[in-house]
Amino acid sequence: MKFSLSVTLLALLSNGISVHATTDLGAGFITATSDVTEQANIALDIKDMRDKLRRRDFGGARTVYENGANSQGTTVKRSLQKFSTAAGAQDNKFADVPAFWFHVWGITSGNYRTLNDFLTYGDDYVTNALEDRNSGTIAAEAALVLNTWMYIAHNIYDALGACRAGDSTSAFEAIDEAAAFWVGADQSLALGSGHGMFELTQQVDSEFDMLQSVAVANEKFKDIHEKMTFVISRGGCRTNSAETGAVKLYHLGNEMISVMMIPLMKKLIQAIVDDDVQMIKLYTLSIVPQIFAVHTSVGRLLMDRLYYFDYDSNDEDEVIRKLQSTYSGLGFTCEDIGRYRSEVRCEEPGNELVGYEPSTDVREEAQIDLDILHIKILCRASAFNPALDIYVYGKHSNIGSEYEYLTLQELATGENRKAAEPWFGYFEDYYNGDENYADTFILQSLAGSGRFTELSDLQRGEFIFKGLQYQVTYMAALGEFYTSFEMCKNRDSDSASAWDKGVAYAVGSIEGTQEGGEPTSDGMMLYNLANKRCSEWNTCQTEDSNDKRAAKARLIVDFEQAFEEGGNPSRCDDIKEAADKLALDLLIPVMQGSMRYAIKNANLNPGTTSKDLAEGEIFSTGYLPLVAQFDSRAQATIERNMLINIGQQPVPDGPQAVADAINSVVTDFGATCSDVGYHDDVNVNVCGITESSDSGDEPWWCFLRPQDC
Repeated sequence: MKFSLSVTLLALLSNGISVHATTDLGAGFITATSDVTEQANIALDIKDMRDKLRRRDFGGARTVYENGANSQGTTVKRSLQKFSTAAGAQDNKFADVPAFWFHVWGITSGNYRTLNDFLTYGDDYVTNALEDRNSGTIAAEAALVLNTWMYIAHNIYDALGACRAGDSTSAFEAIDEAAAFWVGADQSLALGSGHGMFELTQQVDSEFDMLQSVAVANEKFKDIHEKMTFVISRGGCRTNSAETGAVKLYHLGNEMISVMMIPLMKKLIQAIVDDDVQMIKLYTLSIVPQIFAVHTSVGRLLMDRLYYFDYDSNDEDEVIRKLQSTYSGLGFTCEDIGRYRSEVRCEEPGNELVGYEPSTDVREEAQIDLDILHIKILCRASAFNPALDIYVYGKHSNIGSEYEYLTLQELATGENRKAAEPWFGYFEDYYNGDENYADTFILQSLAGSGRFTELSDLQRGEFIFKGLQYQVTYMAALGEFYTSFEMCKNRDSDSASAWDKGVAYAVGSIEGTQEGGEPTSDGMMLYNLANKRCSEWNTCQTEDSNDKRAAKARLIVDFEQAFEEGGNPSRCDDIKEAADKLALDLLIPVMQGSMRYAIKNANLNPGTTSKDLAEGEIFSTGYLPLVAQFDSRAQATIERNMLINIGQQPVPDGPQAVADAINSVVTDFGATCSDVGYHDDVNVNVCGITESSDSGDEPWWCFLRPQDC
């Protein structure tokens, strides 16, 4: 959709929004409704830095970088350094910018304890480059692709905050500043005319033989800026409509940030193919940390191969394939990136889920796991406001129009859950009749209200994202499985689609298409948890003794039981039988998680704020509603030991008491004690600590593994 300037100005005036000045950016390519001339002049600082570095005037380049030269702010010169150091100030300007936290998370390789050590990563890189007189002009390029790029992301989220506050003028200024920083002064459509991200994007499209007047990403940036302008100009940020307008700006902002990543990815691929080590390291730092919010193991591999260690050109094809595997999660396509002198073809991801072949396309539904991963990262950074946005508005599962997304809150409150009887009823009963039980505690934890006022930020985060992983998606998956059964009985041809959605909610997209899934460091759903816990509890059930994954053996068989190839139900009763089995099989790793934290938490002191306490509780409440239906004494034991009781000794009866309580109800789950398992390193066994009847000298586990005794 294209919006003319005259239509936009008319909409502004008709909605009582004053326009003081407009600014042509890129020789009229983008027209800002605010005066952002000075903001655009920051690109001249990039030019001045580059010119001075070419003359080996490192001191002069540093002065421009630190003090600014061409862009006048309200009281002092704007500086490229402050675009980064604003993150390290007491009032972190990037506190509510998800892209910033994803980047810092990636730089730390997911170590939340060291996040604060890397807040000014951009300034750190530029400053180090300025101290190295052999670094050429890399400091100027780093100031652009690290500092300026992230500050543009900050502007995008500033617009969202202003719109929510009903401040249309500030919302306009924020999106126009983003455009000014992107395009910069001097820019026209002629190659070599500018100095900012717009020019860099033009240049790299030319080098990829893709440039037709305007680069793909620049066209998309303009289109999104126009849509944002239109939303605000039509009164979208007025008090009575700010929520609707803010939702649109939120989704447009996420789309814009994905577009901004396109030239960074291209520059990295170009550097890899050209074997330019200096540029490889810079552009790895500019884009690869974002991959940790998509695929952890790929992010780690790429940071090792490209940044922490010297690049080996023999790895070119593998590295490019790994980069390509992240495109969808980052929000762009193979076509957006193109090819640069490489034989490695890029293919969009298939529809398979760890070897299961859905008969319908559920790729968007499966990507709900990326929303959970993003929320996890934001919670670990105590960035609860942007985490709430993702929970309520969604981000990765676009299931309809431009602004229509599947959301985790919808999964937590959806009507389909009620088809999963008796399981849904058990959870509703356990939570005192609250049918939206998970939504209730997630919202309270995000807000830090109710009982969560007494918990640490880390503990709150565990309730949020583990509640999403193992309670919200559990009931959402069951709801689809049982809806599939009801639809089958009614001869509804969409029965297979419902079943496929259930599998998508249990597996997610991160696990990939190949049988068995990705490394356990990657997945976010119950399928991943089954693989993660089976080796710890000796329940891996695969033919390959070296394969420590459990889910293929148990869950995939369940998934495939209901439908024949092509999505035709074997029998409606088969769907019901498979759904009943999955309702219980999916809880086995949840019980194992509960026992894992019973062991860990027994060693904690009263009054601890360890996140492990929250993990123990959230795993336990993931199956306690069923225990409550079967054995009230077992319920009381698990609650006494696993629910947080501030100031009291955690797990007062010891971890074996929890295992014994699970043992007392495990047959009611349709399983055996050996299905839940035993722990090699400590004397905890769901089957009980039992000495062999043959010899009192044999270890307790001999009855399970006589071959080892």
